[in-house]
This record gives sequence, C-alpha cells and structure tokens, in this order.
Amino acid sequence: MPSPDEHFPQIGPNLAANNEALCKDVLSFISQEYFTPYVLQAERLIPAWDRADDMWRAQLNRANLSVPISDMIPAGPEGTQKTGKQAGYINRNDARVARVSPAAGHKQMDAITNLGVAISFEDGQIPVQARKPRTVFEHPLYNPTEQSVLAADEELQRQATEIDLKSNYRIALGGHVKYGHGFALCDFERELDVIEEPHTLPPDLQGMQAAMFQLRQQYGRPEDEIKADQQGRMQAIWRKRIPKVMRTRFMPLDCSAVFIDELLPCTPMDRQPCPIVRTHISNLDLESNEYEPENNPFGWSNITLALEENGSHFALSQTDEQDLRNRIFKRWGMTDSQGNTKPRRAIKQLWTCYAKLPIGPDNNLYKDGMTCPDCGGTRKVQAYQQGSDIPVDQPCTKCDVSGKVRIKSGRYVVQFFGALYGGSTATCLRIQRNPTAKDKVPIAYSRYLPEDTATARQSARRRSHNPPTSNLPQRTINSSTARP
Repeated sequence: MPSPDEHFPQIGPNLAANNEALCKDVLSFISQEYFTPYVLQAERLIPAWDRADDMWRAQLNRANLSVPISDMIPAGPEGTQKTGKQAGYINRNDARVARVSPAAGHKQMDAITNLGVAISFEDGQIPVQARKPRTVFEHPLYNPTEQSVLAADEELQRQATEIDLKSNYRIALGGHVKYGHGFALCDFERELDVIEEPHTLPPDLQGMQAAMFQLRQQYGRPEDEIKADQQGRMQAIWRKRIPKVMRTRFMPLDCSAVFIDELLPCTPMDRQPCPIVRTHISNLDLESNEYEPENNPFGWSNITLALEENGSHFALSQTDEQDLRNRIFKRWGMTDSQGNTKPRRAIKQLWTCYAKLPIGPDNNLYKDGMTCPDCGGTRKVQAYQQGSDIPVDQPCTKCDVSGKVRIKSGRYVVQFFGALYGGSTATCLRIQRNPTAKDKVPIAYSRYLPEDTATARQSARRRSHNPPTSNLPQRTINSSTARP
C-alpha cells in the first residue's frame, strides 16, 4: 500500500452507477462462474466447522447435572407427558436445567491462543515494527532515517489502537487454531470530510475587496460561498476536504463467511479467481454509505433499488440453473439437487466479491471476447500493396482471423445485496477496479500445519467425497471422483 501522505491509491469510479446492463451481466457472470460452485463446495465443510466451533465454545453434547432421581420429572408438557427416554428429564426444583459439556478441546485451543497473543504482543509492542537498515549509519546529531523509523512506529501504534488490533488479532488467531486456517479482511478504507473555514469581512467595500484579494492569494482559488452570519456580518467561506477515514483495517472473518475455489491454493490469495465474503447488514447501513466520487469513493450506488422489496438487477432463472449445473459437473464433478430454500440461505446479505472480470475499455463485460476494432468482426482488413492504389482484403492479424479479441481480466471489487440462489434476487451496489497496490486481494490467509497436498485449506483435503449425512444446509451434493 503506498504511503497515504505521499501517493494516494488510484481509485476508479463505481461502474454500477447508471449502468444497469453491466450490473446484470456481472451478477450473471459471477453466479455462473464463481458464486454457486463455491457455495456448494463450502456446504460440504460447514458441518465440520460447526462442530469445531461448538468445541471452541464448550457447547458439545450436553448432559444434565447429577440430581436426585426423586426430583426429576419427564420434560414433556403436563397432561401429554412423553416418556423420559424421548424427552429427557428436568429438575422439578428449577425451571432451567443446568448443563455441562466437555471442555478439553476448548482448553487446548484457548491455551494455544493465549500463548500466540502473548508472544505477538510481548512487552506491549505490536507484531509489526519499523526498523532502520543495518547498512545505514548516521551522525548522532543528524539522523533523519532513525527519526523516520520512530515516526513510523508511532503511526503504527496509533493505527493499531484505532482498529483495536490486539482484540481482533486474538479473534483471528482463535479461528486459525480451531479450524486449521484463518482469514482476515485487510482492505483499504478512505473517506473524506468537508469542513468550512469562514472569514469575517470588513463592513466597508474597500476593506472587503482588500481582504478578499488577500484570502484568495492565500488559498490559491476563489471562495466557495459568501453569506451573512447570524449577526448580519458578511463572511467568505472556503471548503476543504480532509481525511475522515484513511487506514487499512484488520477484520477477522469466520471460515463459513469466506467462499473460495477449494481446488486452488490460497497462498497467495491472488491465485483465487474470485474470493467472496458475506456480511450481514441492515437497511441503515445501506442508507449511510452512499457513493460520492470525491468524499466516499468506496460507497454504494443503487441503494433505493436495494431497499425495495422486489427491487433487483438479477434473479437466477430455471434456464440459467440447468446451464449452471452442467458447468458445475464439468469443472468440479458435483451434481446439485435443488431443495427447499432455508431462511439462512435466502436472507438478504452483503456479498463482497474480488472477482476477475473481462471488462472492456467501454465498461462492458465481454465474456466471449470483444469485436475486433480493426476488422469490425469481418476477419478481414483492407491494405494497399506496394505499387498499387487499389486496396485488397487481407486476413486480420489483430484477432487472428477470429473476429474477436480477448479482453484481459482485471481484478474488480463487486458488492451486491441479496442472494444468488434459486428464486432469490440481488442488487448490484458497487463495481470498482481493485484499488490496492499491485492488484492484490485484501484478504490475509493463514493455515496451520499445512501439507504439500493441501495447499488450499487444510480441511479441504478429503479422501472421501461423500457428503455429511446430517446438518446439510439447503442442498444435497453428490460429488464424483474429482477432489482437491
């Protein structure tokens, strides 16, 4: 990330604003190429992650505390009591049953987490520190490099306090320990605030003109507004934009909230064509993050459409679903059986996709290539032969006689509100070129005790691809012999 005080990152426009055709094309492309296959793969692992999460929270199979049998009654309702074998027993002396659960797994995970946090934040220092190169030697009275290092450390400490790094680090490390892998969102935030600098002008015309001339010379531009204050005095106002938020945040992500291609490694994360992160938000969150090119370049467009009950840019049709099933079987060897939609899948959420998209210079999506600008799709161009004034047709070399040129895919940040499951709808809020340096995906990934054959997630390496028989959310997946 370039230094914010010297080089601002290049932030492109939000292409979702006033471009409904692009919104539909992008959502359809993400649904077919990335979203649905990733969700189907994650569903096979979510039950195992849920069991690990229960162990972390000491919430495994619960059992009643030892209570005299004379105080126990069947748990069924009075008058229609079920047998104790079916409904269990409760203590007649207490409306709530005390329960316990094995805590051995939690103790081990907690011990490793505490040790990791203690080592990382030893002596109150954050894990990242600035350091002067060993090859730099400076005079004791003039040492600009050493002063820069001290200033950088102070800035790091301030930013770590602002994003509550220690608490978030503990949460992220806990996920790393219990699942064998962990994710954290490290995206760049930038928002500007507008402040007004009023200057009271003299009451006489000559003094006012002199003051205005001096102020314009000072600011290097004319005033933004001239108005009277409450006392009736004239004021010249200059508006300035100052950074309100400018930082790289660190937000731990639950493994069930990150969707990736399980057949590809996460190290580096740039190998993933479209990592997807889901987040629960409310209508107030939508209304408070409106896109402004200057002040809030990472804001959202189409908010009014997203707030409508039936408003959307895209809904997966039955025809699309059949084509999608064929793609999934060909690429991942999985078949999908549509079941009843569960609330936790159909609920509207915010989905953030860091997708590779073939968007052309005219801001249109070209899935199968763009018409060749030289031949116009005719595969031939006219050229003059030496010594002749009559043009003749020759094969187009720019498109290799195919009539289309391939658009190189770039990394875009796509955010939509809703869902892309069967019957659900989605509204595109943001389509923006990835602003991070070197086009990196802003998701930090770590894995615990990796193996050479498990370069994606450690838990993704499965010798048997039979789906779990219990707690399957929404869909039943039957996979073939393809495996990570």
